[in-house]
Amino acid sequence: MHILSQTLGLIKKAYKERRRVVTVPRTRIILNILQLFYDEGVIRGFFVSDDLKKIIVYLKYYEEKPLIYDFKICSTPRKEIFVSHKVLSKYIVSNGLYVLSTNKNGLIFSNRLLKKNSKLKNKIGGKLLFQIFV
Repeated sequence: MHILSQTLGLIKKAYKERRRVVTVPRTRIILNILQLFYDEGVIRGFFVSDDLKKIIVYLKYYEEKPLIYDFKICSTPRKEIFVSHKVLSKYIVSNGLYVLSTNKNGLIFSNRLLKKNSKLKNKIGGKLLFQIFV
């Protein structure tokens, strides 16, 4: 989780400085999170550098304003927060956009998980990783 908070801090700082590109360390969880961001349209894209140790992330702006303003880490190695589908539908959705880690879906945004849960008979929850302020 330390590498996750460090990476989110680098992205937040790059947005504040109005940079178009930021370089972050390469790990599997960071690649998954960046793929999730790209699929949602929060970033323009990313690619792994030639030495395979860094990821170059292309940030996205809308009318010269950043799409992401802040991140808030919810789970830490010392205190992991798990939410059920009931808590997710009542409290989490009204308070913003969260990234969760689930057994069946991997990393997913809270709003997408609710859409999937509405179609499923057995509702699922997950580990609450961080909140995104868009």
